Amino acid sequence: MTVKVSLTGNVGGEPEFRTSKAGKDYCEFSVATWTGVKGADRWWQILVFREGVNYVRDFVAKGSYIQVSGTFGFETYQDKTGSHREKFRCLADEVRVVAKPVAKSEAPKQDFGERQNPFTVPLKDNAFDVNKIPF
Repeated sequence: MTVKVSLTGNVGGEPEFRTSKAGKDYCEFSVATWTGVKGADRWWQILVFREGVNYVRDFVAKGSYIQVSGTFGFETYQDKTGSHREKFRCLADEVRVVAKPVAKSEAPKQDFGERQNPFTVPLKDNAFDVNKIPF
């Protein structure tokens, strides 16, 4: 059975580029996804082949906010200390950069105070009028 996934998250490190024994280029990198539930965040290992490798080489960097679509994989293993670990994998069909990383010195100064769900924050000055919806 094949399970398709669509992920959106930040690249955790610079992509690593390699060549297989058969002479095919591929790359691997990690992506962190957030569910909004404390402790439910996941790290994914993304594997890219074929023409996707050139796209990753040209556009993806540590900190990039990306979307990945592909086939789900799951692996369990024991680390060096003997602890049980899980690894989520995605064999990417498509990788798309949503936003490039920005150096902290170049980032705009913003104070959001306490984090809020953007879908529950009330609109200012009644900016949204339900009666103006065209359907």
